[in-house]
This record gives sequence, structure tokens and C-alpha cells, in this order.
Amino acid sequence: VSQSRYLPKDAEIFLLDDGTIEIPGDKLPVFKINDKVLNFLHTLNPADREYVREKVKAGKFLIRSIMQRQSTLHKVSVAIVNFQKAFFQSYNIHDLKPLTMAQIALECEIHETTVSRAVNNKYLSTPKGTYELRFFFTGAIVNHEQNTMQSNLSIKNQIAEIISREDKSRPLSDEDIVSLLKNSIARRTIAKYRAELGIQPSHLRKVYATSK
Repeated sequence: VSQSRYLPKDAEIFLLDDGTIEIPGDKLPVFKINDKVLNFLHTLNPADREYVREKVKAGKFLIRSIMQRQSTLHKVSVAIVNFQKAFFQSYNIHDLKPLTMAQIALECEIHETTVSRAVNNKYLSTPKGTYELRFFFTGAIVNHEQNTMQSNLSIKNQIAEIISREDKSRPLSDEDIVSLLKNSIARRTIAKYRAELGIQPSHLRKVYATSK
């Protein structure tokens, strides 16, 4: 599932062919306070001098914030790409691993809310398409019998594929899909994911043959 490539360039992170991450903001000019301004502070009256000092202080804070934001976004993007390495090798949704923001926060040694802010409305442009960064965060479906985990996005994709191949005159029930998936997923979970995919229940998908 790729997103449109027609996105604001300042909202994109680029995954290059060699696997490295590039962020356009990394190429922004370096901002700094003009020290010449400080040389004239002694010529100002106390009120004006304090005003300039406050503005310089605010400017330095803004510069630090911009640098920190770019550093955090780069760090989080690298962590996501490393964790989802199997997906970026195949670009097959079935290779997407369950991932939470808490895991990335732990890896980057930052707070979970910082990860959430960093990935908000950010897109990763890859050689195979453009993806919203939040796309890579998915819940886990545990198969206790096989002791394996799959992302819920992968399960949804499998459900859609199964239904796309069904006999429309005898559409599959949610119970049938549970059996075909060979996974310990509850029928109600299948029904929930099917609904989220915008797919109707079997009795509404049935196509009746028409006599000539």
C-alpha cells in the first residue's frame, strides 16, 4: 500500500538505494545568532538591552529546537527502517512486522510521545513508492499454536486477498476465512478487520446467477 508521491517535499524522508536515510531539512542552511548584534548591547539603555537579550535567547532556543527536531526525525526514521528491514527488502506487506512507538522510543532513548510527534504527517519516499511513517506501526496478531506473530495489517491484506478470490455465488463466511488463515484469530476479529476494509458480510456479497 503506497501513498501518492505528490506530497510536500518538506514532509518527506527519503530511503535511498543504498539503505541510507536522507531528510531534505538536513540540507537547510545553518542558523546562528549574529554576534555583531551583541557588540552593541552596551550602547543601549537598560530596557532595550533586556529586550534584545530576550530576543537573542528566544532565537537560540528556536535554533536548538530546529536542530533537535531534525535529529530526532532522522533517528526515528533509521530505527523504523532497520526494524522493518524484511519489508524493505521485499516490499511485501506480509513481511511487515508488528511494531509499536514504544519500541522505537526505547531504541532511540526518547519518550513515546516524542516519536508520535516526529512521525506525524511525515512520509518516507522509497524506490518502490511513498509511505506514511505511521504505516509501519502495526499491532500484533499472535498465533499461539505456531508461536508466531503477524502484523494486523498483514492479516487484513490476507483477508482482502482471500475474499477477492472467492466464488461470488458462494461467498466465504467469516468462519470460513478463519479456517483458511490457519491462525488462531477469533471470528469477531475477522469481522472487525473485514468491516474496516469496507467489505460487506458474505450474505451481502453473494452474486446470484441470472437466467437468460
